[in-house]
Amino acid sequence: MTEKDVYIFYNERVKVAYSEIEARGNALPIELLFEINSAFDHLKRYHVDGQSEEEAAQKAYAHLKRGVLDAYKIKLKYFNEEYQKLFSDSENKCKNNDTECIHNAIRDRKKISELATKARLSEGSDDVSDAFDGWYAVSIQIDEFEKKYF
Repeated sequence: MTEKDVYIFYNERVKVAYSEIEARGNALPIELLFEINSAFDHLKRYHVDGQSEEEAAQKAYAHLKRGVLDAYKIKLKYFNEEYQKLFSDSENKCKNNDTECIHNAIRDRKKISELATKARLSEGSDDVSDAFDGWYAVSIQIDEFEKKYF
């Protein structure tokens, strides 16, 4: 792995995931900032401390990977908080206890939960792209749910 690989991963995965989190509250959760800071500290070790590029890049990538996976989990957390409001907020789209709307919302949330469980389980596999693909699918389903019900 090279430093360029880390920057490509940052650009294609990390920025996309944390941008969604940042857009929700105009702030990044501290967990993401710690992982990004740690990643760039490892890259600094290559340029300043004489650590090999491979070692520094691998460690930086590991921090960014944790950060992007955390971002997806934070998005899911925010979604679950909004979901709880769905049935208590008078401004939601399931007004007047519309049973069909409520049934569909519960069904759609269950699908998101199942995808999230599958994505979480795939984090331990050797092919990390499975985890990212899984969490990306969760993210898309959350976006669709929010457009439909919130």
